[in-house]
Amino acid sequence: IFLCLPRNPRLSLVALLWLCAIYVTESATPIHLRGEVGGNVTFHCPADKKKDVQFFYFQTNDTFVNGYYDSKDLRTFGPIWENTRVDHNEKTVDMYRLNISHSRVYDCIIQYKDGPLIRNSISLSVTANYSKPTVTKSCEDGSSCLVTCVSYGGYPGTEVMWNIPVSKNTSGQMWKVVNNSEVPNPSTMMYNSSSTAYFNCSKGELTYLSCSVGDVTSNMFSVCKPKVVHGIYNPMIITAICAVVVFVISIVALLLWRKSKKRTTVAVLHTFMFVRAKRYQCNNV
Repeated sequence: IFLCLPRNPRLSLVALLWLCAIYVTESATPIHLRGEVGGNVTFHCPADKKKDVQFFYFQTNDTFVNGYYDSKDLRTFGPIWENTRVDHNEKTVDMYRLNISHSRVYDCIIQYKDGPLIRNSISLSVTANYSKPTVTKSCEDGSSCLVTCVSYGGYPGTEVMWNIPVSKNTSGQMWKVVNNSEVPNPSTMMYNSSSTAYFNCSKGELTYLSCSVGDVTSNMFSVCKPKVVHGIYNPMIITAICAVVVFVISIVALLLWRKSKKRTTVAVLHTFMFVRAKRYQCNNV
């Protein structure tokens, strides 16, 4: 005979008296159930609803959680978890306000009035979603940057993943992870996950970067400053600029020359007319 009996000796004695020489039937594999921190789950214990139930125990290891007894109030034998509620007709147990400590294997133990004792196990896994990762950057002299990605309050512990687009600027020599940590909170048992990566800025700005923890991803970000071009070194551009400058200078010189030539011609003509007039006056005297 096997049964995980409650710690309470009075309840253990009653259970032992009732279960003496009774055959126990167990399920082959545990039923798996998932929940989230702060949420609720319902345990559906396998049962034959057509049969009359004498008692229904819901426990974990040897710790009594909740249950039903057709002729007794089980609360007189031990504390009932306050975040649980039993429906003895449906053979279900509702569990509220889940936290990480509720992750464990539970046993549904049912005794029919005219049949064997039935024991089935249900495994509960409680998880917690990580917060959206936040990114902080620290750059020195524009030559390199340290970027830290942090996410809080998740479970189980999960490593930060860096999402770096593949390009010539993001090769293995241009960046590397220098630190990873998953630190549990002693009271909540949930993890804070962080990672720091080093980026070489010698090839200029790196864009469209992000980091993830589980299914949660940070906003896109960039690191390093864009590479500044200090001069124009394209020969074709230099040639074109020189050609334009020479053309403009030529046009200006031509206009000045034509204007100067016109003034010279007018001056000569005026001088010629003056001399001719003087000669005419002299001839008439």
